[in-house]
Amino acid sequence: SLALAAIAMQMNRSTSSGSASITTLSVTGFNKPEAIGILASDSSLIVADTKNNQIKKIVNETTATVILDTNGVASSPLNSPEGLCVDSSGNIFVNNTDANTIIRIPFGGTAANYAGLNATAGMVNGTVSTTTAMFNGPEGIFCAANGILYIADVGNNQIRRIQSNTVSNIAGSAA
Repeated sequence: SLALAAIAMQMNRSTSSGSASITTLSVTGFNKPEAIGILASDSSLIVADTKNNQIKKIVNETTATVILDTNGVASSPLNSPEGLCVDSSGNIFVNNTDANTIIRIPFGGTAANYAGLNATAGMVNGTVSTTTAMFNGPEGIFCAANGILYIADVGNNQIRRIQSNTVSNIAGSAA
C-alpha cells in the first residue's frame, strides 16, 4: 500500500533529482489497496483494492480502470480480495479472502472461480475445482515461474500449493 500511496498522490506531479524523474498519478477511490502485480504484456499494474472489492488496472501511470468487481464472478463475487499475482502467461490470480476462493482472470478472457467453495471455509486438499479444494481466508499468493501457485491460507495456518491442478499443504498445521 505504500507503493500505491506514492502513485495516488497527485496527477502529473513530477519531481526531479539529478537525472531521475518520478511522475505520480492521482487515482481516487482506493480503499485499502493490499496487493500489486505487473502485467508483462504492457507493464501495467494490477491492484487488489480490498475494501472496494475491486481489481484495478493502471496503464502507463495515467489511466486506472476496474477490471473486476463484486459483479464480475457470479459463482464467487469479490469479497475482500487481499492478494494477487500475475503468472508468466498474463493470467491474474486473486485471493478472494472473505469468500474463501481463488479467482482466475485469464489473459484476454473472462474471470471465473478457480478454486475453493464460495463463502465456505474449510481445509480440503485435492483437485482444483470450485467444489473439491477448500480454503479458509487465503491472503497472500505467489505465482512461481514454473506455473506453481503458493497460497498463504491464513485461517488454516498453512502454506498451500497448487501444482498440476492439485491443491496440497506444504507447511503449517490446521488451525
